[in-house]
Amino acid sequence: MMKRSPNSTPNNLPPAKRGKFPPLPEEDLKVLTKRMVCISFTLPPGSPFTAEDTSRLNLFWAALYTGLGLINHKFQGQLKEPTYVDWADLLNDQGSGLYEILDRLAKEPVLERDWKPLLTFPGLRRPSAPPGSKTPLQTAFSTLYKSSSTATMMSWSREFQGSGVKALEQHIWHYLVVESVPYPYTAFMSITQSSGMGKSRLIDEFSKTHFVIPLNLRDPSSIGFPPSDKEVYSYLTSSEANSVPHICRFLVALFRRTKETVNTLKLECSDESLREPSTLASAFRDCMTDGQSTSGPGDFRTDFFKDVVDATRKNKHAPAIGATELEDAYQDLEDAICNDSDMSHRCMPKIYIMWDDVHYLGKGLCSELHLQREPICSILERVLFILRRKNLFSFFVSTSGRPSPLVPTFHIHPSTVIMPEIPPESVPPFTDFGFDHLMAGRQVGKIGAQTLANVTKLEYVVHMGRPLWGVIYNVGSKNVKMNIFGFAQTKLLGQPSEDVTAWTLSPDQLFACLSQRLALELDSRTPADLLKEQNLVENHMRVCLKIGSGFEDPVTTSSSEPILSEASSLFARLSRDFSMPEALKKIFSEFPIKHERQGALLMLVMFTIARDSAIPRYHEWYTSIPIVSVPSFFEQLFAEDISDMLPSRVARTHEPRSFKDVFSRANMHFNHCVKRHDAGMLTRSMLLGFIARGAAIVHQPGVDIIVPFLFYDLMLVKWNVGFILAKVDGGAVPRAKLFDTMDPFVLGLFEDGEPTVPIIRIVFALGVAKEKAKLVRMPYHVQDDVTSYDFWCAGMSPEILKPAATAPSWIWDGLLAASCGWAKIYDAESEEKTAYRRQQNPLAVGDTEHWNQFMDAGLGEMKAEDYLKDFSD
Repeated sequence: MMKRSPNSTPNNLPPAKRGKFPPLPEEDLKVLTKRMVCISFTLPPGSPFTAEDTSRLNLFWAALYTGLGLINHKFQGQLKEPTYVDWADLLNDQGSGLYEILDRLAKEPVLERDWKPLLTFPGLRRPSAPPGSKTPLQTAFSTLYKSSSTATMMSWSREFQGSGVKALEQHIWHYLVVESVPYPYTAFMSITQSSGMGKSRLIDEFSKTHFVIPLNLRDPSSIGFPPSDKEVYSYLTSSEANSVPHICRFLVALFRRTKETVNTLKLECSDESLREPSTLASAFRDCMTDGQSTSGPGDFRTDFFKDVVDATRKNKHAPAIGATELEDAYQDLEDAICNDSDMSHRCMPKIYIMWDDVHYLGKGLCSELHLQREPICSILERVLFILRRKNLFSFFVSTSGRPSPLVPTFHIHPSTVIMPEIPPESVPPFTDFGFDHLMAGRQVGKIGAQTLANVTKLEYVVHMGRPLWGVIYNVGSKNVKMNIFGFAQTKLLGQPSEDVTAWTLSPDQLFACLSQRLALELDSRTPADLLKEQNLVENHMRVCLKIGSGFEDPVTTSSSEPILSEASSLFARLSRDFSMPEALKKIFSEFPIKHERQGALLMLVMFTIARDSAIPRYHEWYTSIPIVSVPSFFEQLFAEDISDMLPSRVARTHEPRSFKDVFSRANMHFNHCVKRHDAGMLTRSMLLGFIARGAAIVHQPGVDIIVPFLFYDLMLVKWNVGFILAKVDGGAVPRAKLFDTMDPFVLGLFEDGEPTVPIIRIVFALGVAKEKAKLVRMPYHVQDDVTSYDFWCAGMSPEILKPAATAPSWIWDGLLAASCGWAKIYDAESEEKTAYRRQQNPLAVGDTEHWNQFMDAGLGEMKAEDYLKDFSD
């Protein structure tokens, strides 16, 4: 019985008079139960519950707040007054009688619970919410988004991590000077990458030493930081800015207003050294960022752009194409900044314009005459061409990878100055932002990151991958920290919602979920496929490794980010209808997915489902990513009990013991996989990096999948590393020689003369007919240098593989039928850009840059005798 506070008083309120109360549908109860498993209960202040009670109560926090209040829409529709409740406030009222109701519900079987006393409890009745008002959880998610934007704002006051400014400078230098693109179509460059990679922050840091005029073109109604420049957005998206003369007029006003500010700053500087261009750049940046917040820019910037737009509208004499007014306005500004007008195009730019969130401008129709409006970026492009011989350069910053509207337009226009026979050129997009910058000082293997328990804590994991997660977590409120997975889900799925698991996902959203875990690669060749891939970058967190000059041949990937992968895992477990095999079949028909070795992807799906099923029931998601024991993983993978199995091969230094005894202390950590691009051998020290990031390995020579684990304890030491080796074979008869091809010494995972640990090897013959499906435990063969437990698994029957029960057999058969030059990706113009590009795909290659951001070079190098002395028995 849950213990009540001794000071609580009985509730003497008469029961509310209601009509016959409809029961919860059984289907909804099952959904509630599934959701409740993954949400923990937080005790309110002064709670009378004991610690023992909380293991039961974690079910109710989700049921009360999320389930009954929001997700059970059918049930709420039957009530005359929908229930909107502040549950935490009610739970604090210990004398209300609510605890007795919770106690009774906790003891009843889920499908037999009587919810009527709870739902008719007087304290739970609230007036119906006004039409269009937000429910409590909707409000909570809105608050979470605002909190995340606030956290981003706060992070800008912290020191910038990495050498991204240098990489950006070298990119510009390479194409404007070294490569000598003589007269690019327009002096602009797209800065394209998925959300949360630090695009705006990079340009802000760049503006401390380079003169940058920043314009943020985000829709003012959306939440975000940096804030939108409302006046500019309103003007550029109106019919007033639908031609070259209008944009010329706008830029003239912008240059003149900027010149006024520069002259004012120079007058305020008594020291001549403070009038240097780099110092003026920093001072101008300070003016433009002063007072900015999530609610809007500061007063100076607001007035600045109001003046620009007002002047634009008042100037009715717009310069014509080829006129000198625009060039003169620019040159006056450059002279005010640099005092030097004798500069050639081959020099580095002196003034930059940042068109941030530029993709918001590529929308809309011209209402007049109902003609399609020329994209504003196309107009901007033609106007900037007028200034092609000036030292002006524009950044078009966006998550969008779409060719339109940022590529040159080839239509003939009366005002164009492009000669048709001259092919236009432009500087290739900049995509290299790096990864794991916030892991500086936290690399795996350093103090505080030497055990699996350390590196699976949420406060540690958020620093892996793009800066977004660590930035928000480090400066965010408790609410932000507690809901980081929910926030990651909405970012991955590309649509904020109070209940993402209630959605019916689009093919793009399904692909994003699966690719983040299964490392799906695309082979986009048609324009339609390219648009799909570009949309994944824009809206679903897919990382862009490389794009060609005309946005051709994009190379994208779902990089190793444990937070995003666990968010996808949580979605799959909490969603009402989600089935990984069915989702995979659907996206196979929608996307040009590169086909792997036949059946390897299906094996990975089986492993992933088994891992999710093996997660401890009451794991506290707001504290860490779950660690799964090896025995529990195999309980969810194989339908047959293998706990008493003896090894197939035994090392001379090992005794033959049962599977259960040998792996009783072994633990694994993987929620996604990484596809290796090179054929280099993996070592056990390298496997520690995969364990720390929660990654399995695919596409390794000699074996299809490697799932590493820690054998003795949770220490991240190479002598503690074991692994599961799996490969696909088309034969219908088990052959011992197949296991010889998975020799860990040949694969480089074990080295001669070093201590080894027992391993597990599996050969999958997935194409075997259902009636011939079976699991064969390979018998003891010969004494060997390694102890191995070997399995030959034929077919995909639920009687053999438990995950096969998650979809009909025809789904698996269809997937099996459908699943029948990487080094150049990482070539860049400078060492810094190459390093950053490699960082964006952790673990994928053996090169240092794929590892050193998050992993200490000495990890796992403890002497074998020092580590193994405690396990000599």
